[in-house]
Amino acid sequence: MIAGRLLSWPAKRWPDKVAIVFGNERLTFAQINERINRLAHGLRSLGLKKQRRVGILMTNSPRFVETRFALQKAGLTFIRLNTRQAVHEHVYVLTHSSAHAVVYSEDLREVVKGIKKGVPRIRTWICAPRGEKGDIDYEELI
Repeated sequence: MIAGRLLSWPAKRWPDKVAIVFGNERLTFAQINERINRLAHGLRSLGLKKQRRVGILMTNSPRFVETRFALQKAGLTFIRLNTRQAVHEHVYVLTHSSAHAVVYSEDLREVVKGIKKGVPRIRTWICAPRGEKGDIDYEELI
């Protein structure tokens, strides 16, 4: 839980300083902290209880940073899925970790379609930034 609060202190001390630069996107400590807080509340509003496991299949981006910290802030356990692994490997990890949800990057949508077939018990799929039909839009969750 302490790691989930890691950005709270700099957000109070240097709210307007840039915390993340990714291409043309720049987020200040205050902005990133606010997004993390809203995402943490959004995840809990989906019924994800503390210590539940959530898979993260995301390429490097500010959304990955937000998701990682938000999961910890919400008291959830994140399972980092390697974007270079094969579908059957993701299915194995998600099945054996008893994951309850998955947050994924939009550019990995085709991979996720295969994963969904292998783990039908996972019903909560969150796509960043925008979800496909039946999935939750990351930005709307925030």
